[in-house]
Amino acid sequence: MRRQQTDPYLRVIVGFLDLSILCLGLIVFKWLYYGLTSSSGALFTIEWVLLSIIAGYIAFSLFDMYSDIHGKDLRKTIYSVVFSMVFYLMIFSFLSLWMAPTPMQNSILLNAGVVQAALIMLWRVSLWKLIREHYGIRKVIVVGKNYPFVHKVLKKFISHQQGLYEVTDHISTFDPASSKVREADILFIDTELNAGSKKKIIHYCLQNDKEVFVIPDFNDLLLGNGVSRQIDDVLIYSHNTVELSACEKFMKRAFDLTIASLLLIISSPVFLFLYVLIPLHSKGPALYKQERLGYKAQPYYIYKFRSMVQDAELNTGPVLASEKDPRITSVGKVIRAMRLDELPQLLNVLKGEMSLIGPRPERDYFVEQFKEEIPEYEYRFNVKPGITGLAQIYSNYTTEVENKLRYDLIYARQYTLSMDLKILFQTLLVMVNHKQAKGTSNESSMVSQQKLLKGNID
Repeated sequence: MRRQQTDPYLRVIVGFLDLSILCLGLIVFKWLYYGLTSSSGALFTIEWVLLSIIAGYIAFSLFDMYSDIHGKDLRKTIYSVVFSMVFYLMIFSFLSLWMAPTPMQNSILLNAGVVQAALIMLWRVSLWKLIREHYGIRKVIVVGKNYPFVHKVLKKFISHQQGLYEVTDHISTFDPASSKVREADILFIDTELNAGSKKKIIHYCLQNDKEVFVIPDFNDLLLGNGVSRQIDDVLIYSHNTVELSACEKFMKRAFDLTIASLLLIISSPVFLFLYVLIPLHSKGPALYKQERLGYKAQPYYIYKFRSMVQDAELNTGPVLASEKDPRITSVGKVIRAMRLDELPQLLNVLKGEMSLIGPRPERDYFVEQFKEEIPEYEYRFNVKPGITGLAQIYSNYTTEVENKLRYDLIYARQYTLSMDLKILFQTLLVMVNHKQAKGTSNESSMVSQQKLLKGNID
């Protein structure tokens, strides 16, 4: 059985090769421009190499190039390389202006950047294919009697579609002697299994070098990130409230004001273009405001570009948007896919009603429903709502509310300024990944796998 978690040593090796390509690219192009015996001196080469390492590490880390190396799909890998290289060139140019005695010529940097990007793309795609050939398709068995859960898991694996997993069977009762269990690589545990059954399955997997997939419950997330302490000779974990410290709030507010102001200036041409285009395309104003609940569940008005027909909820009342929602206009589909409908919320950020990063704000009508179904939903109001967040970069518009809440609670529990930076930059990947914005479905694959499992699920 081959494990597929990302080995920390693999991250180091991959990072070393990425940065080596960047450094060698600069050295080769410097020699091509100035010659091997140039009087520009070796010192400049060393300085440029050091700047290249710093810029490369920052850019590649911002786009999460070294986590879940095994699990990323090919499209996201390609997007990540492209965006990382663009920001690498920007960061390198900025650093060279301030830190190098002689800034590198733009012609050298751009030409080297094209070759570096091509080589890193080739190396990363090759790595992606090698990993899949080495690990192959991993066989998954779902364990549990909750058939709606089984169907939901099946649908998630089909929409994943990365050539990594295949749900081969479903068993209602765990039997370690079963041939199905012995042949499986991964056991996916039903959330409703009792604690004793879960413990038995986990122990079996650990002893037999198999992987366990478990969806964490909300208590696990709320009690995460604890601090170990000792009371006499007893080890305990201490957990505080789901709340940012005063220092974290100050840093987050300073970050919001700085970045939101810059983004407003940069995006002003797009802002003006949409302000004119939307009313021309469909009846109604370009902007609309809607009441949402913010920090500590206090109401405020959110600003958005209109992506639906005017008065979309006049006859239905509040309704959550769904995949292929007929109320969404053709222009609305594009701006929703690219998250451009959220641009006016930069004004909410400047007013202090929102943050750039945080849980998406929701209407009181839906909040009351969600709290009845999921009492833990109230804890997401312990941080300011955001324009983007963990749930926005790792889920879809159509993702169930309980799964989005898991990301929101992780964010509230594990907040750092570096996490905000990573989420902000990875939102760029979401803006070009229209599949993620629309949600996913693959009916033909669903039918074929349902036939495979029919004898056990029906």
